[in-house]
Amino acid sequence: MSKPISVLLDTDIGDDLDDAFCLALMLRSPELSVRSVTAVFNDTVARCTMIAEMCEAAGQKPRIVAGLGGIMSTRPLSWGSGRRMHYESQKPRFDGPGPEHLIEAWMTARREYDAIFTIGPLTNLAASLLADPDVKRMPRVMMMAGEFQHFGMAEYNIRCDVEAAALCFQAGFPIDLIPWTIGIKTKLHEADRNRIRQANTPLGRVLADYMNQFHVFEPQRADMFDPMTVVALLKPELFRWERGFVTVEIRGEHTYGQTLFRRDPNGPHRWASDVDAEAAKNFMLDRLT
Repeated sequence: MSKPISVLLDTDIGDDLDDAFCLALMLRSPELSVRSVTAVFNDTVARCTMIAEMCEAAGQKPRIVAGLGGIMSTRPLSWGSGRRMHYESQKPRFDGPGPEHLIEAWMTARREYDAIFTIGPLTNLAASLLADPDVKRMPRVMMMAGEFQHFGMAEYNIRCDVEAAALCFQAGFPIDLIPWTIGIKTKLHEADRNRIRQANTPLGRVLADYMNQFHVFEPQRADMFDPMTVVALLKPELFRWERGFVTVEIRGEHTYGQTLFRRDPNGPHRWASDVDAEAAKNFMLDRLT
């Protein structure tokens, strides 16, 4: 058996359900070695408290860093800033490494790891590019971001820090994207939620507890955007891919944050235009339960 793929996960866990499912899927996948987890956007210390609880339940000890809570974009943030975490952890508030350690953690990942996953706003990734714009040695990047089939839509992870996102795509390194549509197609139903509730493992119990707390506030939200980045790495044949160049609109008053795509067989960017939704979701649920 080949050695596990070493990864860094960058996440805004706690606002939505799917970040926790993504981290749990990573922790439950023997093909992956979660070496580092960095939190991004708003209260990154609270996010790291949740990350630490999940990793402890899984019996794993990646390096956890509370990254940047602010954004790079100069325009006032019209959404996202008022969102709250939907989970009250039973663990003490995280007191580990903070933003002053972010660049070192990211540069270690860029030099030494096999893959980087970004499933939140792209502020931390952009900060690493400002610190070192040389992307000749960049591991594989799996990203949940953007939307290309609903014209005029600015997807959340892009819209929260548009200028950071634009910087990342302008850098020209290869990126595989899971856009908004894929998460909508892989939404959890009640039978899927019950499978998680019945998972009799420490990690399964933490995930079920979070799911139950979350649905008190947002009972209809169960779109699996973020874990599909993991499924796409491990089971790429379940997806249909389009290759070319992705750009982020940063100028227009009404188009700010939209992601645009130009098809090119030699382009560095690849996005999933379709998925075998049941097979992808069942792969995730089988691993988690």
